[in-house]
Amino acid sequence: MALKIKLTLMNRIIRLCMLVAAFFLIRPPLSFSQTFTLKGTVKDASGNPVSGASVLVKSTKQGTSTADNGTFSINLSSSTAEIEITSVGFKNKTITLNGETSIDVVLEESKSQLNEVVVVGYGTQKKSDITGAISSIRNKEFKDSP
Repeated sequence: MALKIKLTLMNRIIRLCMLVAAFFLIRPPLSFSQTFTLKGTVKDASGNPVSGASVLVKSTKQGTSTADNGTFSINLSSSTAEIEITSVGFKNKTITLNGETSIDVVLEESKSQLNEVVVVGYGTQKKSDITGAISSIRNKEFKDSP
């Protein structure tokens, strides 16, 4: 009789262990998903920091911008994410992460983007109210230009 009670108790313990194991195997792994922080620096070819550059995680809406010293920090949910860095006057750069938590990025200048300047002037203002540069061009100067 004592042996029968021991076997019944042992069966209950085994069933309980199997039930707990099945719960952890079937349950969605929400608690197992990890986020980590990617830190980095964005510089130009001369080694100067690029402030205000956009750092975006491709195929998401997640992003940040660089500080005055060119540094950034962003939380990621995948260690193999694709990061795109963009800034006015520089070529866009895409980096595929392979588990890195820190990167240094050097952006190349884009001469074609620097030439895309449009000047628009409407209305009149007093000279004393304007901050910045003022230029006057006469019609004759336009006709003499190539």
